[in-house]
Amino acid sequence: MKKYLVQLFLLPFRLLIGWMILVPLSYIIPKKNRIVFITRFSNNFDGNLKYLFLYMLNETDIDYEIFFLTESKKIKKELSSNKLPFLFYPGLSTIIKLYRTKIIIVDGNEWIQKFKYYILFTAKKIQLWHGSGIKHVGLQNPDVKKRKYIITLASKIIGHHPLYDLLILSSTTQKKHRAQAFRYKDIMINGQPRNDIFFKKNIEQYLIGIDRCVLDKCITLKQRGFKIVVYCPTHRDDYHTFMQLKDTLNIQQLNDFAAKYNIFVVFKYHQKTPVEHHYDIQGLSNIIEYGKDSDVYPLLLYSDLLITDYSSIYTDFIIQNKPVVFFPFDYDAYLKNERTLQFDYKTITPGPKCYTYKELENELKKILVDNIDEYEGDRKKIISIFFDIIDGNSCNRIAEYVCKF
Repeated sequence: MKKYLVQLFLLPFRLLIGWMILVPLSYIIPKKNRIVFITRFSNNFDGNLKYLFLYMLNETDIDYEIFFLTESKKIKKELSSNKLPFLFYPGLSTIIKLYRTKIIIVDGNEWIQKFKYYILFTAKKIQLWHGSGIKHVGLQNPDVKKRKYIITLASKIIGHHPLYDLLILSSTTQKKHRAQAFRYKDIMINGQPRNDIFFKKNIEQYLIGIDRCVLDKCITLKQRGFKIVVYCPTHRDDYHTFMQLKDTLNIQQLNDFAAKYNIFVVFKYHQKTPVEHHYDIQGLSNIIEYGKDSDVYPLLLYSDLLITDYSSIYTDFIIQNKPVVFFPFDYDAYLKNERTLQFDYKTITPGPKCYTYKELENELKKILVDNIDEYEGDRKKIISIFFDIIDGNSCNRIAEYVCKF
């Protein structure tokens, strides 16, 4: 509520600067054939945006200037060192370029922040979203539906739920369940651009924005016969809920178990996970942390098993027909205090559900040591729910559509 009160206080300023100055300018200033990719959190180079951006730069010949917008000096440096075109926000030259941008491609709604919504008001907008998940998002979120009139009006003024010229979803099922979360003119059923990497023989051009040190270590260990496990928990807003994990997952026991069976575990936290939720893994031999702002998808190629809870990452991982172990240690608290789900959790998750550390260890042993995989059929069923198209050509179809603008 405090956040909304602050927004209400700033509304007159937004009305004056945003709607009376910046938006009119967006109508007046002519556009160029320019596409700008705008990431959710402005401090990462990963996900659907990264893969579509690199594809359109390297494998298409469209008559558009292409830029990746960031607010991170780290990402700016990395893009510059790889000779990739970028815009650094804010900055006068960047703002001028944004005003003259014809198309923006985004992977969330957070791109609107810091007045970008007003500056880019008349640009064509393509929404990729950042996963084919199971949570309620956007306009479907119960908190959004319960908003009072004044909060709803404030959200419209701020631009919380923009109108997209194209919304891209991954299946007809997702169109039925998720499309209502957005305001859009047209919809396209397509694969996730980031999943195209699973079909590439050479992924060198995609090894940007990754945790190279950890990836190289995992590749070396895999060549030596180790099984690679990636743990990707979603973030929690409630501190006490997430800290319950530290009472549930015994980090030392997990390390001892992994060492005994030649397993190497990689912890990859969500970008919004605060530092105090991270484990102290210093001195552990078989557990390592992957940069939370780094692209994890190249690592998934070399991983043998995924552990997660409510993250959409599992819908991508199972495309490789690899097992997933679900660890919803705080299931009741998560649904009560954090997020609601579009689907029944137990039927939409193709893998064992573990609520204690001992259950988790038993399932890891069964799958990785005893080679017992009981969920292959379930994975195929869930894949058919989340994806109508799986062929490694998702980026190409989007690029062809963009050319029609």
